[in-house]
Amino acid sequence: TEPTATTTPPQPTNTTVPASPVPPTATPPPTAAPAQGEQIAFVSERLGEPQIFLMNADGTNQRPLTSQAGGACQPAWSPDGTQLLFISPCARKAVTYRDAALYRINAAGSEVTLLLQQEGGVFDAAWSEGGLVFVSFVSTRPQIFSAEPNGQNVQRLSVTSASDRQPTWSPDGQRIV
Repeated sequence: TEPTATTTPPQPTNTTVPASPVPPTATPPPTAAPAQGEQIAFVSERLGEPQIFLMNADGTNQRPLTSQAGGACQPAWSPDGTQLLFISPCARKAVTYRDAALYRINAAGSEVTLLLQQEGGVFDAAWSEGGLVFVSFVSTRPQIFSAEPNGQNVQRLSVTSASDRQPTWSPDGQRIV
């Protein structure tokens, strides 16, 4: 008879035992306002007209921030996370808001300030340390404008023949896309 080769399955040389799972701990209730980047601004119609709400990043502590007559929408955070821009009125969902003005509010819900109002509306705003960009209609065309963070020195960036929308800042805040 011919010899048969037998193979022995490899044996583990170093066996580790899985660690027992760490029991979850209770999350303590918040004692102060969440740090920058831990809040989300969103729009809800749960109280009637659209308004800006804030919530913690985990979805807890949902609360209204605005109570604008005519509604508030299109929130945009300030670079330091302490304030938001929003537009009003915006009583319905739309792509453009020809009658809206641009407002600033503290994340705590105080000090609502009118920043910009111009014929053709102000909407699609974005904020960086370098300033603000937004859209307004010039005649029948949406055009991109820039302004200082306080709403001063408004300048049109679009060429008159363009129909531009939804400007945003590059991550470094140096360019507009």
